Amino acid sequence: GTWAEEALSLARGVDEDAERPVLYALAWARSLSGRPVDDLCARFREVTEESAYYMAPSPERVAAQRLVWRGSIREARDALTHLLDMADERGEPSSYALQRLHVCELELRAGGWDVAARLLDEWAESSDSELLLWPMYERCRALLAVGRGETTDALHWADEAIARAKRTGSCWDRLEATRALGVARVLSREPESAAEALRWVWGHTEREGVDDPGRFPAA
Repeated sequence: GTWAEEALSLARGVDEDAERPVLYALAWARSLSGRPVDDLCARFREVTEESAYYMAPSPERVAAQRLVWRGSIREARDALTHLLDMADERGEPSSYALQRLHVCELELRAGGWDVAARLLDEWAESSDSELLLWPMYERCRALLAVGRGETTDALHWADEAIARAKRTGSCWDRLEATRALGVARVLSREPESAAEALRWVWGHTEREGVDDPGRFPAA
């Protein structure tokens, strides 16, 4: 976070093209540490022309995610729906795929199992797997199965997501899938295995300074 703040001050002395990616990176650093990003979103809009506004690397996407983590479900749903509609209108397939992922994650947090299942079915029938290369689909399937109490499916999808995450180096997906694995072990009455998985998630986030407990809730 400190490095990103320093990088932002340096980027402002160069040009707006240099500043935008730093604003995006800083938004992630701040949000994961539990700090607000509203000023970064405002600054991003200032230095970005509406016609050139590409949504995937925007602090607005991070701000909407932060609402999900903090349990502001209605506000998060409004923000994500708006971003999803914008991506569709602008014909940004990568942005659309990411926003649909985030809407699915929101429904998984809010217990909207049927909506999440529908979104995942649409995902499976689309070309999103070519746009989102990491095991995002698999870990969302694992979390959906956990939410529905389907432990066998949850363990299957969690194991697949963790294996792919290790191969691709996607720690984010590994953390989410391991969280799903831990809860599935709780449901299958395997407390020691559950504790091992959830402690790994908790320990990793503590070491890496992820101070927002809603990001990878394992406590």
